[in-house]
Amino acid sequence: MKRLLSILMLIACLFSQALAENVPGPTIRVGFPPIPGFNEINKNGTYSGYNADYLRKIAQQTNWKYEFVVAPWSDCLKMLKEGKIDILGGMERTPEREKIFHFARLESFLNDVSLLARADDTRFLHNNLNEYHNLTVGVLKESQDIESLKKYSAANGLSFRLKEYDSLPRLNEAFLKGEFDIILSSGLNKINGQQILTSFSPTPLFYAVRKNAPEILAELDKAQSHFKSVDRFYDYRLYQKHYGFTESNRPTLTRQERHALQDMPPMRVAFVSGWRPIAYMNEDKQHGIIADLLASISASSGLRIRYVMAASHEEALGLVQSGKADAVSFIVLNNQLPNQNDLKLSIPFLQSPLTMVMANDRNKKLPVTKVGMTHIMNKYFVEELLQNTPGIEETVRNSPYALLKALNAGRIDAAYINVYSANAFLSWPEFSTLSSHELADYTVEFAIAFSPETDTNVISAFNKYIRQLRSFKMQEFVIANTAQRPNTTLFTLIREKPVSAFYIFSLVLLLTIGVFSFIIITRNRAHKRIADLLYFDQITRLPNLVRFNELAEERLKSSPASHALVYLNINNFKHINDIHDFSRGNFLLCAVADKLNAFIDEDRGELACRMTADHFVLLLSVKDHENLDERISALDGQLSSFNNIGLNSHISFSCGIYLIKSGDNINTAVNYAHYAQVSQRRASYNTYTFFDDKLIERIRINRAIECEMNDALASGQFVPYFQPKVSVATGQIVGAEALTRWIHPEKGLIPPDEFIPLFEKNNFIIQLDLTIFEEVCILLRKLMDEGKKVYPCSCNFSHNHFMDRALPEKLLAITTRYRIPTNLLDIEITETSVIYDIDAVIDITRKLRDAGFKISLDDFGVGYSSVNLLCQIAIDTIKLDKSFLDQASILPCQRSLIEGIVDIANDLGIDVLCERIETEMQAVFLKQANCAFAQGYYYGRPVSFDEFSHRWLNRYEQDILLS
Repeated sequence: MKRLLSILMLIACLFSQALAENVPGPTIRVGFPPIPGFNEINKNGTYSGYNADYLRKIAQQTNWKYEFVVAPWSDCLKMLKEGKIDILGGMERTPEREKIFHFARLESFLNDVSLLARADDTRFLHNNLNEYHNLTVGVLKESQDIESLKKYSAANGLSFRLKEYDSLPRLNEAFLKGEFDIILSSGLNKINGQQILTSFSPTPLFYAVRKNAPEILAELDKAQSHFKSVDRFYDYRLYQKHYGFTESNRPTLTRQERHALQDMPPMRVAFVSGWRPIAYMNEDKQHGIIADLLASISASSGLRIRYVMAASHEEALGLVQSGKADAVSFIVLNNQLPNQNDLKLSIPFLQSPLTMVMANDRNKKLPVTKVGMTHIMNKYFVEELLQNTPGIEETVRNSPYALLKALNAGRIDAAYINVYSANAFLSWPEFSTLSSHELADYTVEFAIAFSPETDTNVISAFNKYIRQLRSFKMQEFVIANTAQRPNTTLFTLIREKPVSAFYIFSLVLLLTIGVFSFIIITRNRAHKRIADLLYFDQITRLPNLVRFNELAEERLKSSPASHALVYLNINNFKHINDIHDFSRGNFLLCAVADKLNAFIDEDRGELACRMTADHFVLLLSVKDHENLDERISALDGQLSSFNNIGLNSHISFSCGIYLIKSGDNINTAVNYAHYAQVSQRRASYNTYTFFDDKLIERIRINRAIECEMNDALASGQFVPYFQPKVSVATGQIVGAEALTRWIHPEKGLIPPDEFIPLFEKNNFIIQLDLTIFEEVCILLRKLMDEGKKVYPCSCNFSHNHFMDRALPEKLLAITTRYRIPTNLLDIEITETSVIYDIDAVIDITRKLRDAGFKISLDDFGVGYSSVNLLCQIAIDTIKLDKSFLDQASILPCQRSLIEGIVDIANDLGIDVLCERIETEMQAVFLKQANCAFAQGYYYGRPVSFDEFSHRWLNRYEQDILLS
């Protein structure tokens, strides 16, 4: 009888919730001050940016509709105070403001304040900011950051003159025009490519709600708590989407900081293992998040790191006290050990929620009397735990690994560790009988602990590097180290889950599914609506991630080693939304869902889901690698037919693939497939990347390349190689192309495919392209000074450059410096550059042509070919890809296509050059098609400058050729 009453009460609750959710949500008035990156208004009038996406995430839980009120920040504050708007995002929580507004319980953005100088302002490159008093600082009127600047100025003995502006667009424009010396920039304000002089006052920002609106505050808190508990990295991914990692914003060190790092001997760092993924040993080498962090700082600063092993943090502190170590690799803040030893601490490099780990088969009714924690636990958590549970017995161990071993052995009832270590260790078969329960209200922060004698300038420099890496690279460090798993041994196989526990768990799972199925089948339409909202995406009708996880876990339990997971992302989906509208974007999402539904085989247990935004996940049933390749080939066939659905936009996909192994859970598989997807640079065609040992090795190789790239550029290891261009009609040389090659002192010639894709992802390609361009100008100047004849020279420029509207001025400054006529230089861009921002490409190429440069469109016909491009963009030459010629000898239509392109280009006054010509037959065909110029191995391979000049000078009896 009691059980029946419980079921009836549950049904009543579900029914009332369904009725409530069917009522349309209220309209919330949102203050929307324009802030680049945070609050943006697109050309079609739609709202975008970090804040707009965050509010849409909240609306998924609250059914809110929004009325955006666009006004300057100061006006929005006034309207919120007067009750004319309901919510304003990005506000610092202060006692004074709490008297005026309500504030959300959870933060929505972690902000820091920076002083930035323009990239071309050389006053601050090597000097101390403290030497420049009475600088004029541009600030936003009534900004909450002005008070932080005043505190920073007082603490450092500085004085500034403030120049206020009413709006951020006007402030940013004045900064670039040089109306003041430096700008006070909030982390909300996206300004790329400038010098970071200093950053301070890291502060959480919250949503502020007007007074007398407790119902709005309650809904807001509930929504934030829900999606933050489900997706801990949502804020991080949203920040990456709208702010991204820009290598050009590197920390600017003061002269004292640079000298302190240069003068310091190798830093001896006490390393405590057993803290996977934060710190652990693998093949007698130090690994982990902290090892990657220190390696990155070492590569950027030149400071050498030498590790000293310690069995525990107590031993590590002893090494520092005895002078045998200069620092402890990591320590938890709010712990008594640093204060007791007078240690100096860096800012936190990692924050993690606490989690309680217990045995799966433990009787939940039994009280927890013995708990374990590490020596460096958050003291406030320990005090509250002991106060709220009198009589509890505390056991201390050196590391999370030691705690989980004690828990497995039954010596403690529960262990409190950080969530990163829990996720890493609980994926091991050795700990398969344990499970974790996250404590959302408690966190631990990890920092580096320095000896009391450490120069404060060294610590200050470390903080600047940590602040940058914490924002942009920490997630990569976390994923790379969580992916590292121990080798399976006989011991770990013995510790697998007992058969009886498996049957019990299966029985509970079946009972749960049975009860849930009974409710769904026997209740009315309202109950079905609740299930629909809980488990299905409302746009595509695919299962959402919650439902997908439940079903996928069932599939993996039956046959874990016969499945693969595919993480699929629509390339440039934001661009499609921007040029159309959300209804067309939703149309595309539904079309993708229909294709995926048609592709999967439900009879074999295959699943598809829309994870979020333009991200989809597939669980495929496969027998082996060969069968997986066949399935991926079939998937590519489905995804290759999206350019005829009426969007007038090229649609392509990037996919990450992970072949699931025994012991993997579905969350692990999703993470690995996602990392494989983001590791591949975007292309104009569908890409498929497997997560395997090669990808992990690729991550390590990329990290090594990133450590060497700055020194390699400074030492001249990147050099131009030259390949000739010839006249098809006469066979005479008319120019050459400068191609980048990396001549490593130990590894020799490194192929461009090894580093160019990485440099395009981390933006180092901008420095590299400009360096090669300048080197070509130097060689041209040398030849001109020697009185030799020179020819036009083409240089490649990545699509990354077209984010910088000042590119024409930069190139013109280089040519002016070496007195090179601009008509001797040909700027090569690729068709894929157009898809990112066609307006920027049109504007920049027009300025380049006005300055006298030639413009070539490379890879014409590979991806986004359109005759319209030839009319929209100022082009001198199009370079046809060899793929046009591959079937020209057997397909008359292909020959006609080439001849048609040549005719159209000739009518428009555009030259045509065909690339990668390798055979005489291809050369003869080009002559018949009236193609003017050609380039490829048939005529000559790319070679060094000296070899190029010698070979072609002797062959054609000309002075020299460059292009």
